[in-house]
Amino acid sequence: LFAAVVLLPLALLGYLSLALATDALRTEVEARIKGSAEAAREYVEHELTGAASLVDSYADRPVVLDALRRWGTQEAKVLIHESLEELRNRPGIAQAFIVDPRGRLLAAEPRGSLSDGEDLSAAPWFRPASSSPRPFVSEAYGQDGPPQRVVAIAAPVSPGGSGRPR
Repeated sequence: LFAAVVLLPLALLGYLSLALATDALRTEVEARIKGSAEAAREYVEHELTGAASLVDSYADRPVVLDALRRWGTQEAKVLIHESLEELRNRPGIAQAFIVDPRGRLLAAEPRGSLSDGEDLSAAPWFRPASSSPRPFVSEAYGQDGPPQRVVAIAAPVSPGGSGRPR
């Protein structure tokens, strides 16, 4: 009887202590996970905003605009490829390309990653990007080959100098 009177409260105290500690630890872990997720979201948002500004700045470069005005010439194609290669060499950018208003590929870097004239109008980024006068950042979407998930950033280009197309 004495053992039951002493051990029962001790066992109950141990169980309650363990339950309270487990709840406290769970609450702490959840708070840290939420904090880490929020920090990661802010970091990704900051990086994507910076990348969109970078893509937009390339779309406004006089050399790009002039080369697109003279697109049929070899010199223009070389200038476009040089600009795309420079953009693609930035950290985090796997591919850079220019499409016409119908979604047909004009040029891509790395070369050979896409075929000139390829129709990209069915790509998930094309329709919203082509209807916006500002840079467009897509949601992450799947693709064949590495990387499996990508984010597309597109900026309208207006080589005619009459402002951004709609």
